[in-house]
Amino acid sequence: MSPTCDTKFSELTHSITKVTCPSGCMELVLNECNFSHQPEEPICSAAIAHGALSDSGGDVAVYESEVNSCTIVVSQSEEYSSHCSTEITKWYKFTIERHIVITTLMNWQDARDNCRSIGRKLATWGLRDETVRNWIIDKLIRPLSYEYLWIGATDLNNEGNWEYVDGVAMTEQNSFFGNTEPNGGSGQNCGRLASVSNYLVDDFVCETLHPSVCEKK
Repeated sequence: MSPTCDTKFSELTHSITKVTCPSGCMELVLNECNFSHQPEEPICSAAIAHGALSDSGGDVAVYESEVNSCTIVVSQSEEYSSHCSTEITKWYKFTIERHIVITTLMNWQDARDNCRSIGRKLATWGLRDETVRNWIIDKLIRPLSYEYLWIGATDLNNEGNWEYVDGVAMTEQNSFFGNTEPNGGSGQNCGRLASVSNYLVDDFVCETLHPSVCEKK
């Protein structure tokens, strides 16, 4: 989404949105006494007031959360309470995009290199933690409805010994492989999330073109 400085949170159409803000929105910040990230506030100016963006503009991720009894849950591990009105039904938070979906179709090696080129890597640690993994799938992946997405899992270095691209060995406790997976032998050496198994991991031919998930620590 590419808003103007006046675009409001209420104009967002998704619960998680990447917003590309223009430069020059600082003036609205200086004219406001309080930003609480409520529906009728301007997105980009609120991002500057929150410290998520400078006046030169850029990308921010905006998350929409429901308010229930003045307790606002904004991610799998963060909770904000008090200072909200029972009349408020939605609240918005800016966050660093630790995980992003690359929609360009690439083979596994190109997807890996592309993540590296933007200062990230194919997803690893976020998929080892079940809580974070579920959040990534529910908030980022499932709404896009892709059948398969490359992640940072492979046995290219040693057939049959699966590992994440950050060097951590894949085990029953941290891999979330689908039933009977991996089962492709030497012809299927790269890991992907598969919608058919509710985004569990399977092995597949590395030259296949898929979207991918990049992450940064």
